[in-house]
Amino acid sequence: VNLNRFQGHSAGHPMVAFLFLLASLGLAAFPITPSFIGFDVLFTHIRPDQPVLATIAALCFVIEGLALVRIFARLFLGPHQREHRSALLRSL
Repeated sequence: VNLNRFQGHSAGHPMVAFLFLLASLGLAAFPITPSFIGFDVLFTHIRPDQPVLATIAALCFVIEGLALVRIFARLFLGPHQREHRSALLRSL
């Protein structure tokens, strides 16, 4: 699996794509997951006199979510390579 381009595996494996999306949302602390409680506890223990810690924690939270969504997009979205190759071969 090469993450430099879109793979399009959701065409052949829609259930795996859905489960991977749910797992990604769970890791990114979506509000219905237990990891959301962990992030909530983390942010409630940051005192008001610690703005640098709050900023770093928030940036980590955002970057983690973006990375997970990007991995999902690279694996499961885009044109499927086998379908693209078979269409290319049919045109020849």
